[in-house]
Amino acid sequence: LYIASDFGRTRNRSAGANEWSSGHHLNNGSLIVSPLANGNTVLGGVDPNTGLTYGFDPLTGQPARGRNMTEAEIFSGIAQALGIDTAPAGLPDMRAMRRRA
Repeated sequence: LYIASDFGRTRNRSAGANEWSSGHHLNNGSLIVSPLANGNTVLGGVDPNTGLTYGFDPLTGQPARGRNMTEAEIFSGIAQALGIDTAPAGLPDMRAMRRRA
């Protein structure tokens, strides 16, 4: 199960915008629920000063401030968790996302 939204939210409201929510932002997180995924794990993190997410090392899963995960990396991680060999497509090794790496 892959859960993602089409947008994140800005941390602050625009000046004078007390009656409506904050603006849209392209930065957001996602959730993967599967017995094939590396469970009970948060990969990446949220910067408390900006409210923006940051990525992780694809091999170790260690948080990597300032790193943005690419669509190809997340796609590759999901495909690899499903047992699909992504090497012929030139996709990166995302062992941090797999339950058994």
